[in-house]
Amino acid sequence: MKFYKIILFSSLILSIYSSSICSLQDQIIASSAKDCQKYEPEEGASYCCFLKGTGENGKSVGTCTSLTKEEYKDMDGTISSYEEEGASVDKLDCKSIYLELSILTFILLLL
Repeated sequence: MKFYKIILFSSLILSIYSSSICSLQDQIIASSAKDCQKYEPEEGASYCCFLKGTGENGKSVGTCTSLTKEEYKDMDGTISSYEEEGASVDKLDCKSIYLELSILTFILLLL
């Protein structure tokens, strides 16, 4: 039983420390909000969100982008600011990882 605890604990630590930075400049290709959960937001941002839309060249793209708390609260304004830059936004989804982390912590406490 201790073996399983050690494996679970080490995989949790590896998943927390092995994340990359969520940035539009890095052009992270994603297909859903779940793909963006493994990335940390940029410095000064609070959320890593999935952005799906059509670029200036007319090509459909799905990527991860960092949002601040203010941008997250004003989602319509954030979408319009992306559209002012020349992109057409079909979907901007910020799926939270905090629920999953709290469930994993609860499981660890039970073990």
